[in-house]
Amino acid sequence: MRVIWREIRRSLRGRTKYWLLMCVVLALSIATAQIAWEDYDGYRRYAKYSYRDKSSRYNAYDVERAFIGGMNEVGNKEGWFHNFGLFYEDLKQSPGITVYNAEMVGYMPVSGLPALPNEFSFEYAFYYEDVEGMESVAPEGIDASGLAVVQATENIFVLFDLTLQAGGYPSEESYVYERGRPVDVVLGSAFRPYFEIGDRITIQWISEEVDLNVTGFLDEGLTIPDQGGRGEVCLDRWLLFPSFERFAVAEENSGSSEILWRQHFVDKAYPMFLSDMDSVEADEYVNRIALRVDVPLARVDQIAMAHPMPTGSGTFQSQALTLAVVLLAITTVAVTVAILSGTEFRSNLTVYAIYLMTGGTPGQIFLIHALEVLLMIIPAFLIALPIAETAYITDFSTSLPYLLPTMCWIAAGLFVVSMVPGLFHLRFLRLSQLVRRKNT
Repeated sequence: MRVIWREIRRSLRGRTKYWLLMCVVLALSIATAQIAWEDYDGYRRYAKYSYRDKSSRYNAYDVERAFIGGMNEVGNKEGWFHNFGLFYEDLKQSPGITVYNAEMVGYMPVSGLPALPNEFSFEYAFYYEDVEGMESVAPEGIDASGLAVVQATENIFVLFDLTLQAGGYPSEESYVYERGRPVDVVLGSAFRPYFEIGDRITIQWISEEVDLNVTGFLDEGLTIPDQGGRGEVCLDRWLLFPSFERFAVAEENSGSSEILWRQHFVDKAYPMFLSDMDSVEADEYVNRIALRVDVPLARVDQIAMAHPMPTGSGTFQSQALTLAVVLLAITTVAVTVAILSGTEFRSNLTVYAIYLMTGGTPGQIFLIHALEVLLMIIPAFLIALPIAETAYITDFSTSLPYLLPTMCWIAAGLFVVSMVPGLFHLRFLRLSQLVRRKNT
């Protein structure tokens, strides 16, 4: 092994320019293949926005505050809270817009919750549900990150065709908050083994403890648009909690309830909606209302597409064209790396002849070649990471989990491609041929 590493060090010192060239080529190759694949993979992610229910003829949008601030900041701005109410009501009454709420949150259970698997926790359901093999990050059970809850308006059941396998829907009274009165909730199908109709759960809702009355269970596999724009969210492990439209009259005069209502409504005032408008029209329409009623401008994110382009990629090119570009890029990368690797292997034939004449084996030669390629791919991989990250709009720490798996596969593929020429030449190597080549 010492002889092998000595030869690798000799190769690095003697052909520094070649090593640097290969590092650059490999880095650009990995980054190019990753960016090209990311564009093509965008088609798959956009295709997930196609819904197979009644909402399929509409685009879905999520309205978010465009300023950084919470309930306290809103409360300190004179007239803002009243204007938020006007903003919400204007959106609800707008023609061609169907407003709904489906905010995904985690609420801590207080009592009445059986020993549920960690997959029912908000953190697991919201972040890791689609990650194959991902373990829950809540080792102590559901209480570690809260119960996965969708704060849903009454119309969500009709808009997304959310049917029940058992029980009934929440009553109209459940959408009016009254302290001490149980609230009807519907559970996803995966809750069925743990609950019965009529069971009670107590959760911590903002600053209040609220009793929940289980009234029904959803059919298996039902989905709604993900509020983060990542496609569909399966509701099997989610609890549907009413998004309160108002407080009971007796509660509205309470000072503590006013604070509670403000906390609830600051987020509710920026809802989601369905419309046949495109994203530019929707953004302009919503912000015209915001300017008219004097509330901060909104960021309108499209979270589901009514009719995704069947040939669209991440950059909305023709799918066939994108696929051709991806294949061309990957093929060019593979051929270039193979040619450079084969040229380097052939340039070392004299050295390999000496190895064979002094008792070396073809296996040792192959190992030397493999280690040389590996030592070039590792720095190339690290250089390619920040280059490929430019294809993402998120910061590096956010995009890294998405980059690493694909780029590791690309790097592994280039390693195999780099080894093929050497393996081909090594298979047909004969000592006599090497000596004859040296003498001629």
